[in-house]
Amino acid sequence: SAAERASARHLWADCPRFNELRAKLQKEVGFDQGRWSRQPPCTAKSGWVTFDAARTLKARVAVAIAANTLGIEVVMELGAAHTETSRTGAARR
Repeated sequence: SAAERASARHLWADCPRFNELRAKLQKEVGFDQGRWSRQPPCTAKSGWVTFDAARTLKARVAVAIAANTLGIEVVMELGAAHTETSRTGAARR
């Protein structure tokens, strides 16, 4: 599927499938929608947050938790889809 070929960055910052979770995390942490796409690639791929992500340690921790929460959800959902595809044999064409 296209989701299996999408980049980590797309899944994490732009994929409509995760809009609801991104919106929830934005509200909890207090940042704007564009923040996801402005983060460096290392954040989208690993959840690692740079010093520039926020001014205070508390804010950087909140950003790191949001980044990793979204990343875990992406992996869990795509992993479940892959497992289902493998189980049904649809991947063996």
